[in-house]
Amino acid sequence: MKAFYCLIFYLSIHLCGYAILPVQFHFRHYNIENGISANNISALLQDQKGYIWIGTENGLSRFDGNQFTFYQKTNPLYSSFLANSISTICETNSNELWVGTENGVFIYNQIKDTFTSFTQQTSDGTNINSLITHIIQDKGGNIWIATNKQGIFLYNTQTNKLTQFEIPQNDNIVIRILNDEQNNIWLSGPYQLCKLNKVNNTFETYTIEGETEGVYSMALWEDNSHYIWIGTWDKGLWKLDPQTKQVEKYLTEGKGILHIHSILEYSPELLFIGSDDGLTIFNPVTKESFLYNNYGDSEKSLSDKFIYPMLKDREGGVWIGTYYNGINYLPPYCGQFNGYSESSDIPYFNSLIISRFCEDENGNIWIASDDSGLSCFNPSTMQFIDFNGREKLNKHNLHALCMVDKDLWIGTYGDGIQILNTQTGVIKNYSISNGLDENSIYSIFKDSQGQIWTGSMNGICQYDAQKQRFTPIKYLEALVIEIAEDAKGNLWIATQGKGLFRYSPQKNKEWEKYGLEKGFNSLTVNHLCINKDNEIWVATSEGLYLYNPLKDVFTYQPLRHPNECINAILEGEDCLWLTTAKGLVKYTPATQETQIFTKSDGLQSEAFIMASALKTRNGEFYIGSINGFNTFYPHQLKLNTQKPNVVLTSLEIFNQKIETQKYAFFPLRPIPAGHFCHNKHRWQRLGKYDSHYRNFRERKLSGER
Repeated sequence: MKAFYCLIFYLSIHLCGYAILPVQFHFRHYNIENGISANNISALLQDQKGYIWIGTENGLSRFDGNQFTFYQKTNPLYSSFLANSISTICETNSNELWVGTENGVFIYNQIKDTFTSFTQQTSDGTNINSLITHIIQDKGGNIWIATNKQGIFLYNTQTNKLTQFEIPQNDNIVIRILNDEQNNIWLSGPYQLCKLNKVNNTFETYTIEGETEGVYSMALWEDNSHYIWIGTWDKGLWKLDPQTKQVEKYLTEGKGILHIHSILEYSPELLFIGSDDGLTIFNPVTKESFLYNNYGDSEKSLSDKFIYPMLKDREGGVWIGTYYNGINYLPPYCGQFNGYSESSDIPYFNSLIISRFCEDENGNIWIASDDSGLSCFNPSTMQFIDFNGREKLNKHNLHALCMVDKDLWIGTYGDGIQILNTQTGVIKNYSISNGLDENSIYSIFKDSQGQIWTGSMNGICQYDAQKQRFTPIKYLEALVIEIAEDAKGNLWIATQGKGLFRYSPQKNKEWEKYGLEKGFNSLTVNHLCINKDNEIWVATSEGLYLYNPLKDVFTYQPLRHPNECINAILEGEDCLWLTTAKGLVKYTPATQETQIFTKSDGLQSEAFIMASALKTRNGEFYIGSINGFNTFYPHQLKLNTQKPNVVLTSLEIFNQKIETQKYAFFPLRPIPAGHFCHNKHRWQRLGKYDSHYRNFRERKLSGER
């Protein structure tokens, strides 16, 4: 299947103290095919429990991070919910949801799971009987209800009084309400921007200095600096200073965007603008903008061009609602991983299966692939480089790399060792005719004494530089995937099927085998890492192991991760970075804490290749997968530390669903098993009875614990 280059957008923006940098977007799409009741999204809200509420033309949906729950008028459980077309959602201080529809306002009581129609009337007997466009609760606890053709209503939650305000300058059409930091109330409509005069209790047209015409606006936003941003219908983006009443206009001629529906402050120096022209990313400081116009089903694409509501949740993720194709979820801290994969748009790189990395003296990264030969990458320019011999080497299936002075030693499948002089492009070949025990070479290692060792599908050989020949050292009857050296000069040799071997070339040439009898549960060793403290960490198909030199055994290190297959290990600052068969894991041995990164964080794939990992001299990490590779600086990664609310959504005993409020609640333990972004706080589902809860069914206790 054709793979695509990870789309990198060089946005000239400054992100909260960061210099200009590339930002990569990786979206998760939600639509009618995977849970939402309809594709046209009109409203988004995150409530105090953390649920995401979604308004559509086919009812209300609630998302708990795993599944959707529908609230529709066709559901007999909600017979009093007499509307399906949802236009706005507001959560009040009393945890009620006020839902604006084409048939008025409905109030959802989350505890009772019931809807009631809001039937309050004004003192002159007027009730709300028009389309609701927006609902907010102000800082005083009052609820404002904007309508189409009835102006705006104020509901005083203390006195239970409803008051109507007519807005004749907008033909009584109110599109958006804004309650600013000073508790002022602003309104937008088809003709004028209005503000509540608290002295005479009327909405007056707000006069903007130098602006003689009105403004048709459907989006209002107050930023952290208390400027008010106005999204117009056909006049671009306006920035209003309430103190001076002056406005600055952006994205007008030349860079105009039509029909702005929403504005979101992603960071203090970054605005997301949703319109009929797509998602525009705007930097208020540099005044630069970028229109994200990549649409489709790919995770790098928006599902639709027409952007309507947007929501930034408490974890920092952004939910982008569209008119025709559901929601695009953008995880927090996107753009932390650079990614590369096969694409006709990238010259000199056409690989998917990345088997090895190697760094030369100039800092260039050489990349071996299982499907498309050798590539060279310049991290400074983020470009791939052409080199002499590239086309010849691209015919080979490559599995091992080792830099020896100016020569790059390359292990191939079936064609022995190719040695590329990186200056001249001259290629020299070694095979079984030169003493190799096998023509398929999977590991090449230069030790501290300058000796070169090779691992094949059968054993290990040593290179004699004077004779330019190889000497077989030991026939291991297994593929040698990795060779490493400890502080004592011992070689540790990882095999696929025979476990781990230790060889002491400087001390009597002794061999020691480490298999099941030495603590391993698996004889398939994928990688080794000998850290700065000379600790030996081993990645196997059935977990992570640490060498105990006192007992001369390896001990299993339990990980809170759903997949036991560890493919490579890189040493971080007081932690290990593990590539697995299901994502990237940051593991801190001291606390046994794990943090998981997936495709939604920007990884090219969650399925990584054995021993395909490199830590460069400047601390950048390279990790290879079945869909290209990623690079990142681990110390620059931001981690999501937001603690989610733990809510018991349902409970079954012997497959019988019970009402949870009638029974005692038990604590749920957070574990690292992220659904849509990495977070060290996760929920745990009990697959079997835990000893703490084994008597639960016998304890239908009224509040007893």
